[in-house]
Amino acid sequence: RRAGRRERQDRLLDGVAALTLQVRAAANQVPEGSAPRERLELALRRASSLLDEARDSGADAPPAGGARPVPPRSKA
Repeated sequence: RRAGRRERQDRLLDGVAALTLQVRAAANQVPEGSAPRERLELALRRASSLLDEARDSGADAPPAGGARPVPPRSKA
């Protein structure tokens, strides 16, 4: 279950990151200093903050494949 949740989160993060690239491309077509450009820039800053927060919240979760570190063998 945890691996599936992590995979969904990864796909969502990838999708939002791709969307921000598209918005950035659109923003670059709008004159700097204009009201529409400022609104797009604000939305991009918010999206970036949300992506950072989402990545930070998933940092403690196991990788998407569910792999966990193997503990070292005890010397006997």
